Amino acid sequence: MTINIDEALVLKTADIGRAASKHSLKINTLSSKKSKSPVAQGARVDDKGPLKFVQRIFSKSRGSNPVAIKEISKSCGRQSPVARPDNMNHTPAPDRQQHDPNVNQVEEMETQEVETVETDKIWVEEFMKGNGGVVMNDVMKNQETSSSDMPLACLDAEMEDDEARSEATFQFTVLNFRSLKDSVLSPPCYVRNLPWKIMVMPRQAPSPDRQQQKSLGFFLQCNGESLKNQGATCYMNSLLQTLYFTNQLRKAVYKMPTESDDSTRSVALALQRVFYELQFSDKPVGTKKLTKSFGWETLDSFMQHDVQEFLRVLLDKLESKMKGTCVEGTVPRLFEGKMTSYIKCKNVNVSSTRVETFYDIQLNIKGKKNIDESFKDYINTETLDGENKYDAGEHGLQEAEKGVIFASFPPVLHLHLMRFQYDPITDSSVKFNDRFEFYEHINLDAYLQEKPETPADYTLHAVLVHSGDNHGGHYVVFINPKGDGKWCKFDDDVVSRCTKQEAIEYNYGGHDDDLSLTVRHCTNAYMLVYIRDSQLKTVLQEVTQADIPTELSERLAEEKRIETIRRKERNEAHLYMNVNVVLEEAFDGHQGNDLYDPERAHYRVFRVRKQATATELMEMLAENFRYPQSHLRPWPFSARSNQTCRPTCLDITNDQSKTVADISENMNPWNIFLEMLPPDSGFNLLPPFDKENDVVLFFKFYDPKQKRIHYCGHHYLPIASRPADLIPILNKRAGFPPGTPLVLYEEIKPDFVEKINNYNEPLEKVLDELMDGDIIVFERADNRHEDMELPTCQDYFKYIFYKVEVQFVDKTVPNDPGFTMELSMQMRYDQMARAVGQRLNVDPFLIQFFKCQNYKDTPGLPLRYSYDGILKDLLVYCKPKCPKKLFYQILSIKVNELDNKKQFKCLWVGPNYKEDKELILYPNKGGKVADILEEAAKVVDMSQEGSGRLRIVEVSCHKVLPGPEPELTLDQVTISPPRLYRIEEIPRDEVNLSEDEILVPCAHFHKQVYATFGIPFYARVKHHEPFQALKDRLQQKLDIPDKEWEKYNFAIVTNGRPNYISEGATINILDFRPNSSANATGRPWLGLEHINKTPKRSRVNYLEKAIKIYN
Repeated sequence: MTINIDEALVLKTADIGRAASKHSLKINTLSSKKSKSPVAQGARVDDKGPLKFVQRIFSKSRGSNPVAIKEISKSCGRQSPVARPDNMNHTPAPDRQQHDPNVNQVEEMETQEVETVETDKIWVEEFMKGNGGVVMNDVMKNQETSSSDMPLACLDAEMEDDEARSEATFQFTVLNFRSLKDSVLSPPCYVRNLPWKIMVMPRQAPSPDRQQQKSLGFFLQCNGESLKNQGATCYMNSLLQTLYFTNQLRKAVYKMPTESDDSTRSVALALQRVFYELQFSDKPVGTKKLTKSFGWETLDSFMQHDVQEFLRVLLDKLESKMKGTCVEGTVPRLFEGKMTSYIKCKNVNVSSTRVETFYDIQLNIKGKKNIDESFKDYINTETLDGENKYDAGEHGLQEAEKGVIFASFPPVLHLHLMRFQYDPITDSSVKFNDRFEFYEHINLDAYLQEKPETPADYTLHAVLVHSGDNHGGHYVVFINPKGDGKWCKFDDDVVSRCTKQEAIEYNYGGHDDDLSLTVRHCTNAYMLVYIRDSQLKTVLQEVTQADIPTELSERLAEEKRIETIRRKERNEAHLYMNVNVVLEEAFDGHQGNDLYDPERAHYRVFRVRKQATATELMEMLAENFRYPQSHLRPWPFSARSNQTCRPTCLDITNDQSKTVADISENMNPWNIFLEMLPPDSGFNLLPPFDKENDVVLFFKFYDPKQKRIHYCGHHYLPIASRPADLIPILNKRAGFPPGTPLVLYEEIKPDFVEKINNYNEPLEKVLDELMDGDIIVFERADNRHEDMELPTCQDYFKYIFYKVEVQFVDKTVPNDPGFTMELSMQMRYDQMARAVGQRLNVDPFLIQFFKCQNYKDTPGLPLRYSYDGILKDLLVYCKPKCPKKLFYQILSIKVNELDNKKQFKCLWVGPNYKEDKELILYPNKGGKVADILEEAAKVVDMSQEGSGRLRIVEVSCHKVLPGPEPELTLDQVTISPPRLYRIEEIPRDEVNLSEDEILVPCAHFHKQVYATFGIPFYARVKHHEPFQALKDRLQQKLDIPDKEWEKYNFAIVTNGRPNYISEGATINILDFRPNSSANATGRPWLGLEHINKTPKRSRVNYLEKAIKIYN
């Protein structure tokens, strides 16, 4: 198999490696059989030897300008290690027999031989373990093209007469290629300051005999630098590249004052950073800091958005941020145009005009051949006649023409091609992939109100292309950076040179049999950026270092320096460990078991080399705390089998030459208690400690009145000491008179404190497995009262062990912050309900609780009031490392009555049908629909002018249908979606209908009868009644002002077809009666046609939320 490198390089390089179309460069793919010996070029295969790839880079003179190529690569600043395979050669593995007879044929190189001279040799060995062996060698640049011999411009001039001239030849040797598992890249060979690499990729594909056939693919890669994609931010990357190359805007962004801005919340600073890195960085630029400055969460970066909407939001934000600065007004000066909307009467001299501003123009492309037809359609006039005549004041209703005309076009013109439009049939947005032609140069004088001083000639600067459908897709952008017709393609982090045809004609969309393309039908231009020729040099003026404020450069350089340090720390993290130092002050005030809470402690963190010795660690601690080493003694914390963590002895004298990793037993982080000699102790050294004969004990005092623990320090004692020897020490520490009787306990594990009964036996016999770090808890023996809530420390520690903070959230209130209560995990349901009821001042029986869904932060199934478990069982499904949470709602009936009730969710609507709200009712399980209405009557507010009677209806797609009959049992009523029921009060005039009256369903729609919206309703209609009487009744019912009511049109909709009702018509109720074969949903209804003031957003995907920049 062979590949054409012309095409690969067109896609992957800045036009450097493109050969002439008549001189295609091909790489040989050779069989591994020894009978086919490899030649000097191409893939070299040997059963025992390495696999070697030789690649030459060629330059072409015709069709491309090498000098211009150099300028483009410089202006774009392009280098990137990221590759995307385009075309590949495949070398079959030696152990797989080939079935294709052409596979083993060697193809000749269709290019001239080029003499090469080795000037540099690079030998790199990598991927030697488990990935084969790789060697990059013999990187050869031709003497005549070496940058050290002559300037690049001279080289370009010299190559003018050469069809395909080699600039460099380099090869990549893969050792032991059979064991190659992953793709490997050769080290870069820099030609014209661009990194060229050979990528080798092992592949497996099924052969004709259905067996997996191994092959080896390779291709030449050269990527320019651009923007990284965070997940679904290609739309943003495309637009940022376009704005970046709008150089006048880039200059203004640089000059925005951001000295005092928060680096994480400032949109201006984040955009400055992106532009700065695009201009000067040689790596792909990340946009995470920019999206973070928008106030977006991580999920927002994975949501596809509309590029035109993002442009509007971003420009609005920039315009507001520039107010009051030296660059105020830059955005409107660059992007703002003006258009005049007008209405002109035909028969009288009356007209109305209004001037509006725009930042982009939305062009309709459906049924339009090119951009000229779209502009003509945009300014096309609409005739106002018939029922739609214009109100000309004293002249009455007049025929008129309505339209728009452009007053001025901006220097930078954004044209939004409306490929996404609403489809009423599917009730969704669809993408139109029709062919639509646009041009590199356009003149817009014909669409201006007055002839401009300078012609409205525009040059195409950028083409934003969307691939995909209304559910999502991918954006790329083609940019003409200098407006000179030399185009580049920006696809996230891949930048490449391309032809004018690829940038323009290939993105017309539709099908074109004349173009031999592999472009998908759904790939086409979505947004165009034109720059006015008279402003071209100003808008695209070069941006230099002098245009960037020194303060900004220094700040960004400092950020980069700090990031480099942090990156180095991350790369060297495996060589270091953290030592968390806890001082004795951290033990004061701790109210739980052990000496401190590891999750809340204030550590002094030291980053220590794992190979540092214990002596070096002590020197570091002494230097940082400014204490002599003789005044410090470390006590590492050690986890015990009884779920406690206590200080243990560290023999620094004997372990001083050991490494920190060995002493800590590779714990990371390593927590230690650092004992310090108190300055007022009067000693020059810490008291000696004999690890064989001494023990260190820690002391706590429990006060039952305060229900608090007080830390009382630590002490060294001989192992042979008795508990009685501790009494004087503890009285002194607690400030009690000598001889005060004390009760001693040993804190053994979190929920167990054991009382010491024998004070005269040695500690090693009295205490359970005497060890360093044991804790003695004491309390006064003469201060114990059984009527106290927690009279002993045993009661206190049991309470602490089961204590938990629970957050209660009202599930009926969106984003309710809730409230937090401190409860015991041993609480029963009724105890918890009483505590919460007291907190809410609500009867506990009116509160229904819900536990969390499995590890989700959403309410699950409700709890029965007879639940016999404990609170601990309800919290096991809460998300880990998050506050314990339960949900609740306040009911209208007692929770113990719910067992005999059935929940019924419906809507309640007021008498003017303006808005509805959710209603939750609890009728008896064996009840009827009439019981639902009785329950609703107890909780809803009825109108004083109403009938006091309720009815239930069904609502579907904003249309109203008859509800279930009152005598129907609840078991026969479907309560789950898609059925939605609504309860409403029956108007007085609809309670008793005469024989010539019926109730007609009414619904709102706009233009298409499928586009229903708003709240539907029933209206009383009388046979042979003037239609005007019905209109007056409807206006009063809906409470709509006269001026707005004049814009309403009315139609009888039958089987999806509207029949508009003319003025002066008389109602025939037979028009509203359904055919005998029609079902409930097919019966005629009265449609009120008017503008929907809350329309659906026309966007790629209706499920995505609107773009918003929060900061």
